[in-house]
Parts: sequence; C-alpha cells; structure tokens
Amino acid sequence: LDEFTPDWDSVDVSKFYMQTLEGNRTLLIITSRGCPFKCGFCIHSTIKNEVLRYHSNEYLLQQLNLLTGKYNADSLMFYDDLFFLDIKKADQFISKISVPWSASTRVSLIDNKFVEWIRETKCKSILLGIESGSQRILDKVYKKQTISEILNAVILMSSTDIELRASLMIGFPGETEEMIWDTIKFNRKLSIDMKPKAIDL
Repeated sequence: LDEFTPDWDSVDVSKFYMQTLEGNRTLLIITSRGCPFKCGFCIHSTIKNEVLRYHSNEYLLQQLNLLTGKYNADSLMFYDDLFFLDIKKADQFISKISVPWSASTRVSLIDNKFVEWIRETKCKSILLGIESGSQRILDKVYKKQTISEILNAVILMSSTDIELRASLMIGFPGETEEMIWDTIKFNRKLSIDMKPKAIDL
C-alpha cells in the first residue's frame, strides 16, 4: 500500500482539521485496507476474496511524524476498516505516537489482553461497531456478535479512562417496529453503562 500516499503538500491541510474528542486539529490516517468480516450492510460483503493489505511500519512512522510535526496535528484518527485486528503490528508504531488518538473496532476483538494493552497507550476514544440492539438483526446481517458480547466488551472497557462511542443503525430490510425498539432500549442501556460522549445513529 505504500505507493498510495496522500499528497498533503498540494492542499491547505488546515482545511482538513477536525474538532474531535481528542483535539482541535485532528487528522485522519489509514494503516490498512480491507476487512475479513462480511457484515451484510458493508461494502466488504460484496468483495470476494479480499486480502487485508497493510502499509509498512516505516511508511506509517514517516506519516505520523509528518502529520504531527510539519502539519501540526494535535491528535490522530485511525480510519481503517478494522484497525485492531493485529495488535502486535499496531503496537510497533502506536507506542511511538506522542499525541492522543482514536480508532474503531469490533466488540469481538476486545478481551482482557486488549484492555491491558490499550490502557497503556494514548488512545482517548474508541468507536464500537454495535449496529443493533436486536439479536435477530445482528444475525440477519451476519455481524457475528451477540448482545452479551457487546455488554461484556463495554464492561471490560469501563475499567479504562478511554471514552467509548457506539455506532447503531435502524432501518434494516425486514426490521420490525419491535426490533427498532430493541435498539432504542439498548441505546438507553448503553448510555447508562458506557456514559459515552457520542452515540452515532
């Protein structure tokens, strides 16, 4: 992937700053492309034989130094489809980041080992791909996660100071009013358990 790199010098980088939970000059960075999961609502469900591709650590360190140095980013948002799939690889450059950062993940990737690792980083927020509070919908869209797994991930992460954000959707084909209310009620429960800064619906 290293041959695909943004030409930051050709644009006014200040126009790409975002105000986020982590800072006022947040810039995006992508370390990989692709996802091995095939959730029914995602573009990756239509791509056959997709291979997960990574940038090299040398490239990523160069980009990190460029964004936080020359372009004055005060925080970073990792915009990968699935950033935490390979913690060992991520840790090789995460440990060298001097500014706060955020990323998104699946709840199935959160376990005690993950929590112990991320607690020691500069991660300030994580977006959890929860998607629905109805198990029937989660099964229907091949999310391959359960309501109990979601709650367990939230409980594990509550032992850290990292802010949790939740992504939920309604309006799936075949979704009934009862299922929508399952998500709304689950949303309320998460608002209490997670105390999130944001819930994306």
